[in-house]
Amino acid sequence: MYQSFVTPGRSSENDVRESKNVKSTSVPVDAQIKQILPKQSQEQTPQPKTALERALCDPKCVIRLKTLLEMLGVSRSTVYLRINPQSKYYDPMFPKSIPLGMKAKGWVLEDVYGYIEHLRNQAEIA
Repeated sequence: MYQSFVTPGRSSENDVRESKNVKSTSVPVDAQIKQILPKQSQEQTPQPKTALERALCDPKCVIRLKTLLEMLGVSRSTVYLRINPQSKYYDPMFPKSIPLGMKAKGWVLEDVYGYIEHLRNQAEIA
């Protein structure tokens, strides 16, 4: 149905013979890549991969509830109990949330660090 394309003056048998005679280079692939890449890109520090790692780089950033739960090691219901002034578990030192939209809330990472320090100080006193 389809005809193979053959360059005039060459046959497909010659192509097969030439591909078998190709010699591999003696330089390892890693060495070739290091020569190609600029030295600056090799010396750069690795970039943070997760949202938590990125957040830990900048204390002024805003984190969401999921990251807050990971950092504090508490459950979602515990966070809401500590925020609610009518709850017996209310903590006035707990970081206040800031509105990010109609329903979205976030916490400033610097405030969360301050709360963790407050908890450490309480543990040292007791």
